[in-house]
Amino acid sequence: MFLIVVGYYWRLVLTNQYTWLHGPDYANQVLPWYQFEAGEWHSGRIPLWDPYEWAGQSIIGQGQPGVADPLNLPMLWWPLRKTWIAQGVLHWFYVLPHWIAAMGFYALCRELARSKIASVFAACLYTLSGIGASLDWPQMNHATVWGPIAMLFVFRAGKGKSILVSGVLSGLFLGLAWLSGHHQIPIYYTLTTVGFWIHFFVTQKHRRFPIARAASAAMLFMFLVSAVQTLPALDYGRNCRRFAGAEDALKWNEPVPYYVHDTFSMSPLSMLGIVLPGFDTSYPPHIGLIAVLLGLFGMATTWEDRSTRWLTAIAAGGMVYSLGGHTLVQGIIYALVPMIEKARVPAIAQIIFDLGLCGLVAAGIDQLSNMEWRRRLAWTFGSVGVIIISTAGVYTLMKIIWPGAEDRWMLTGWVALACWLVLRRQTKHAVLWLAFLALTEVSITTPRGWANNEWKPRAKLLDDMAAQDDIALFLRSRPGAPRMSFTLDDIPYSFGDYWGIETIEAMVPSVPEELWRNDPWSSRTNELFGVRYYVSKKPRHDDLKALFVSRSGITVWEDSAAFPRVFTVHKATSAKDFQLAKQMLQDEKIKLAQETFVIGAAPALETCDGRDAARYEKRVPNRLTMQTDMACRGMLIVPDLYDHNWVAEVDGKPAKIHEAYALVRGVVVEKGHHRVEMIYRPISVYAGAVMTLLGLLGAALAAMKGARP
Repeated sequence: MFLIVVGYYWRLVLTNQYTWLHGPDYANQVLPWYQFEAGEWHSGRIPLWDPYEWAGQSIIGQGQPGVADPLNLPMLWWPLRKTWIAQGVLHWFYVLPHWIAAMGFYALCRELARSKIASVFAACLYTLSGIGASLDWPQMNHATVWGPIAMLFVFRAGKGKSILVSGVLSGLFLGLAWLSGHHQIPIYYTLTTVGFWIHFFVTQKHRRFPIARAASAAMLFMFLVSAVQTLPALDYGRNCRRFAGAEDALKWNEPVPYYVHDTFSMSPLSMLGIVLPGFDTSYPPHIGLIAVLLGLFGMATTWEDRSTRWLTAIAAGGMVYSLGGHTLVQGIIYALVPMIEKARVPAIAQIIFDLGLCGLVAAGIDQLSNMEWRRRLAWTFGSVGVIIISTAGVYTLMKIIWPGAEDRWMLTGWVALACWLVLRRQTKHAVLWLAFLALTEVSITTPRGWANNEWKPRAKLLDDMAAQDDIALFLRSRPGAPRMSFTLDDIPYSFGDYWGIETIEAMVPSVPEELWRNDPWSSRTNELFGVRYYVSKKPRHDDLKALFVSRSGITVWEDSAAFPRVFTVHKATSAKDFQLAKQMLQDEKIKLAQETFVIGAAPALETCDGRDAARYEKRVPNRLTMQTDMACRGMLIVPDLYDHNWVAEVDGKPAKIHEAYALVRGVVVEKGHHRVEMIYRPISVYAGAVMTLLGLLGAALAAMKGARP
């Protein structure tokens, strides 16, 4: 399976001519995340707080960067090449999880008593076709690795094998799926396992108590194992706005509107894309004619096997749900099941269909020894092949009737005829030939969009990013801790994470609530945050001074009105609520450099004639150290985004961090010289890490107990 997966992705790992980082999301959003995380790990720090996006926010809380994903760690820990992740490492990082997913699916098929060769066949189809092949987002794809293993232990419990231990291990692998960072596929797998636990509880009356206990253990261990990721995500989620395809950014307690689900549903016509290439949507469902016919063959010939009925139910459920708004089922689930609305793309539930269908493919392969059934399958392949080739022969007419039709149908037809020939011959290598033909067929649509590096019309996203190194070098040469702003039209990627420059923008799916409610693009907000540099082809306003023109034609402008990156004030007033605080922030009459305001009671400060001094001693993402000389009691302002997980110490003693201006961090400091530290200590991460370790330890003990004769 390793050789098959590596051979299938030869473009990535056996040449240097292609890359999976061909799309805007992967190059502009995912790669900068990984670059920042790798830099933190190699600096001896766990990446928890990201100061380079939106004036600072929790990176583990965002989920999708996959800080806690074990599949990310080898890539992030691998030696860097002059501070950069090598592209070859990124390519192996992309391919190896597909092999691990194949291993997991192989184990599932073996649990269902399928032969080794049938299990290999089905496992490769699962990871190299359908959603498993079309999801280039690692934070989504990694969840597909653990789902089949979780289902393995659910099925084992359903058969009465070590029921409690199977429940624990099912929860373990569901928890690992949640660690991938993105929630959609884990939600679909969790929903599927819950459905089976309910089914077993209802149908196996003599085992109801063991089944209920195992199901409870599965949910408990899923929660424990995933806690190091899910707890920070819940903490951050309550204090952010999420971009989910709705008209406005959503709060955590606002459900994703149903029209978003409807928009990202698989259309009924695109179901043809399961068999025929050309009906590609944002999430191509192509798994191939061979897989579909072998799956139907396996279902028809092994229906008396209850595992076949389970897999059929999984495939049917996944397909119906992926149709979203085109059926009643998904809408009812959306209305009744808590949190399911967060999974805004029903089309991705095709991964559940893929799991069920590929399991049936393994059953079909094992039934090829029945010559009567084999002859029927051969004639089915032959008939379908003739129909497809005939249809593709009138290609021009088909283009008029069905715009999705294309000449790749012809290859599908010839593959079907080749299967007919293979099955008609009495050869012991029929399965190997079918496997070769199946991989040939699914390779029609994957890898999609991987343009050769030498192809001039290709999207040169990585080239454009690398060409802006002169901007980063110039900004790093500026004194202090430079913070910049930019337009996504001129710099369409997360410049801050990629180059290690603090910014007020980023390509991310969410924005902290504190920043969003205070208009992050206003001049007053930018001045408060110390946004001194604006990077674009045109200035934001006339008061900016051009400092540097890059070779890409983008100018670095300076805003002399920007505040220092650390300063002091000696006046604090109270604002009754956030709405008033927002008005005060934008009120030109209030001199932000001289006074601050907080929600609720304001701390007592002193005014005096002397001058203060404040400077950074050390500034790293999770810890800030400042030296201050105060003429009298005042508030030290650190214009980084406020977060309740930051704690402060003044001369080694705990101090309260105030939400100054209802936006940034402030600490009251007495007269004289002081050393002030701010440390990011997210309780949700620490508590989650303890729970995850307990979950892993408990699952390991359960596995050891289950392994005893």
